[in-house]
Amino acid sequence: MALISIFGSWGGRFSCDGQATVGAVMMTLRINQTDLDLGQDEHALLHELCLDIDELVRAQPREVTQNGERVLTLLAALEARGAIPEHRVRYFTHPDYYPGGRKRSLKEIYEDNGTRGDDIARHPPFVKIMRYFLNGPDLSASVKREFSDAVQHAGGEITGSEVIEVANAARRITREHGLQPHAASDEFFKLALEHGAHPMWAKSIYERVRTTRVR
Repeated sequence: MALISIFGSWGGRFSCDGQATVGAVMMTLRINQTDLDLGQDEHALLHELCLDIDELVRAQPREVTQNGERVLTLLAALEARGAIPEHRVRYFTHPDYYPGGRKRSLKEIYEDNGTRGDDIARHPPFVKIMRYFLNGPDLSASVKREFSDAVQHAGGEITGSEVIEVANAARRITREHGLQPHAASDEFFKLALEHGAHPMWAKSIYERVRTTRVR
């Protein structure tokens, strides 16, 4: 199965960083939850997956291999019908959509480390990206709601004139919910994309959250 459009020549559109993020911000949703509209076969595949990197670390090699093939199969099905939102795809394939990449996309980081093509989806740390494709930012419902309220209060859009207000709100939410700023910054970047923000403005929010001092 060749996912040419995602892992091959789709350069303008869509490694995990190889690290399991730890902190209050992560693991706040059921691992196999999704906000995408899945078909019956896709739902069945989803419930067969292990999308928890900590579980995969403890699994037998054969189980890890089987899980990688299932991830690839589900990803191929979703990609074939364009089910994954474009901004989530770009977070993986476009350097402007990955603020921690130092002008490299996550896909390029994988490739620089020697993992290419369909093997990217088979790579165990890719499950973190797969969770994002399936269910968006890994933040609690209350955090998402407060951020959405802040966007609405700022005028309903995240642009140059509103981004400071929204970024300050994201920093406040991070403090009030006791989130770990390093992990939360990436999730707020993704959340800004969900609200239609240009990556430049989303990065402003990312940087503001990342420098938050949690008491």
